Amino acid sequence: MKNFNVRAFVSTLSVILAMLCSDSFAQKNQIVITGKVADKTTQEPLPYATISIVGKSIGVVSNQLGEFAFKLSDQYDNDTLMISMMGYTTYKCKIENIPDRNNLLVQLDPKTIILSEVVITDKKLTAKEIVEKAIANIPLNYTQEPYLLNGFYRDYKKENEKYIALLEAAIAIYDRGYIAPRPKQRRQLQEKVYINEIRKSKIVNYKAAIYTNLNLLDGLLISNDVRYVNFALDINAKKYELEKYVYLDEQLVYVINTNYPWFSRVFIDATSYAILEIEMDARWEGTDKNEWKMNDSIMNRTTFIKKNIKFKRHEGKYHLEYMSYSWRIEGFIKSTNRILFTSDFYQELLVNSIITTNATRPAQGNLMNAENVLELQTKPYNEAFWQSYNIIRESPLNKQIVKDLEEAGALEEQFKKSSINKKEERTINRSKKQPSQRLKN
Repeated sequence: MKNFNVRAFVSTLSVILAMLCSDSFAQKNQIVITGKVADKTTQEPLPYATISIVGKSIGVVSNQLGEFAFKLSDQYDNDTLMISMMGYTTYKCKIENIPDRNNLLVQLDPKTIILSEVVITDKKLTAKEIVEKAIANIPLNYTQEPYLLNGFYRDYKKENEKYIALLEAAIAIYDRGYIAPRPKQRRQLQEKVYINEIRKSKIVNYKAAIYTNLNLLDGLLISNDVRYVNFALDINAKKYELEKYVYLDEQLVYVINTNYPWFSRVFIDATSYAILEIEMDARWEGTDKNEWKMNDSIMNRTTFIKKNIKFKRHEGKYHLEYMSYSWRIEGFIKSTNRILFTSDFYQELLVNSIITTNATRPAQGNLMNAENVLELQTKPYNEAFWQSYNIIRESPLNKQIVKDLEEAGALEEQFKKSSINKKEERTINRSKKQPSQRLKN
C-alpha cells in the first residue's frame, strides 16, 4: 500500500476507540463526523490530510489509512467543514449538509501544475535563497505574541519487533511567540508544556537506556525546525534544490529538497514565504555511522530518523498543526557487530485548537517537568474525558500493537492503574543510571 511504514501504527485500543466514535458514546450536544479521505484518481488513502472548520482553529488529521473522526460541539452545525491536502483541491461542505456524518467519503482531485502557467515574481531566486527568505520571514509569518496550543500527544515503543509501551496525553503548550532562542538555549525547550490528562500502559524494562533518560515530548518539540532552526533549515550545511511546485488550497507552493543523509522536503508558500510543511527522512548505511557507546562492550546506533511537521494558518499567522517523529536504535556488540536488540520509537502530536486572544498560562500544577520522563508524570485515568476528546482515529493496522500490549492485561485496566507506583518508579530510575546520548534532530 502506498506510504506504508511505521506511521501506519498510529493508534491505541481499537475496540475502545471504535466505541468512542459511535453515537451511543458521544456526549450530548456533540457532533461526530467520521470518514475517509482518498485520492480521486488512484483511490488510494491520503494520510495526514487536515480536517478543520473554516475560520476556526479546531481540527484533526487523517490517519495512515486516510480515516478520521472529528468531534465538535453542535454550535458548529452551521459552519463549514474543510478538508485539505498538499497538492490537492480542497473539499468544503456546510456541516448541516453533510450527507452521511458516520461514513463520509471525501475524494480529493490532484491539482496539476503546468509550469508554463506558473507566474513567479522572484524567478531569479535560487532554492537556497528561497529558504533564506523563508527563515527571514519567520517573524512576519509566525506570531510573535503569546499563544496557547491544545493538543493530543502519543508515543509508543517497540523492541525486537514487539510493541511494549504506549502513552497518550492531552496537553497545552504555552509560548511567548516565535522569538529566536539565544544560542545557549537552542537545545532547551522555550515553550511551557502542561499535562491536562494522561494515560499509559504498564511500564516495562527497556533495553534501550536512552528512552528512560529522555523526556520524549520535550525532544519532539525541540525538533520543530521553524521554532528552533534545525537541520532542514540549516542553510550553512545544506544544498537545496527546487524540486517542483504544488498547490495547497489556492496557494502556490515551492517544494525544495535537501541533501543526504538528512534528506528533507520543505514546502514554502510562493507569496508569503511561510514554511507550510517539512518532511525529513535520514538514514545511515554502510560507512556512514551514527553510533555511541552504551558500555565497554556494547554500542548503540541510530539507523533512521523520520519526521513530519505541518503548520496551519489561523488569524493571519501560522501555527504548529501536527508533528510525527520516529526512529530506530540498534544495540550491538562492538567487537563482532552482532545485533543484540532493536528499539523503535514513534511519537506524534496533533494540535486540535489554537488560542491567540488573551492567551494565558494554564494551572501551574500541570506544568511538565522537561527533565523527567513522562511515565513518571501520571494522573488518575479520566475515562469520561477521553470519550469526547479529539485524537487521531484508530487504524485497523494497530491490532498487533493491542495484541502485544495486552499480554500484560487489558489496556483499559492498564489505563486505570496508570498512577505511578514505587516499583515502576524504581524500574525507570534504575534504567536512568545507564549511559546514554540525546538524539540529534
